[in-house]
Formats: sequence, structure tokens, C-alpha cells
Amino acid sequence: MAFNDVKIETFFVHDDEHFFPNNNHLPVIVYRQVFDGKSVSASSWEQLFKQNHFGKSWHDGIFSYHHYHSTAHEALGCYGGRAQIRLGGYNEQVRKDIELTTGDCYINSCRCSS
Repeated sequence: MAFNDVKIETFFVHDDEHFFPNNNHLPVIVYRQVFDGKSVSASSWEQLFKQNHFGKSWHDGIFSYHHYHSTAHEALGCYGGRAQIRLGGYNEQVRKDIELTTGDCYINSCRCSS
């Protein structure tokens, strides 16, 4: 794994003043191509997350509805295909859509809806 080739994107999802307070202080972080190649095993992501103190893991899809983590950060790694993720809730002026492909990861700070 060549970490110097990883592209890092950061952005904030601001308070929508209605449903989700979101986090105006901690950014969402997207890491592009953490793992090179067309295939990444779920166990590779689990090992990397565990080494970086992200605990419980699951292999499955993501919720199709907005939800909110009031006390926990969330790390999600794409081990196959693509994932379209909407952050920030329903408000079009606040929300942000990102797409992850195989090898990408995002970290969503607590108090930010996804």
C-alpha cells in the first residue's frame, strides 16, 4: 500500500438549522485509493480500521435514509463497486453528495448526518 499516492479531500457539512445540527467544527475526510487495484477484501479494511482504533465493523450496504451519529465518528471503506453517499440531511443548500469507488474511504465526524 503506497500511502503517498492517496488523495485526501476535506469539507464541512454545516448546520441545516432544521433537522440535523451537523458539525461545523470537524470536517468530513475522504481518502481516495487507499488500496490500489480493482479488488480490495473486506478484511483488509477491517484490519486497517482496527489499527486506527475504529472498532466494530460490518460488511453490508449503507442505510438508504438519513441518520445521525451524536457521539461516534464513522469510517466507511469501499471494498467493491461504488457507493453514493449523501451527507448533511435533506437541505439542498447544506447537503453534500460523494461517491466512493473500490479502495476509497471516508470518515464522517460525529454530529454529521449521513
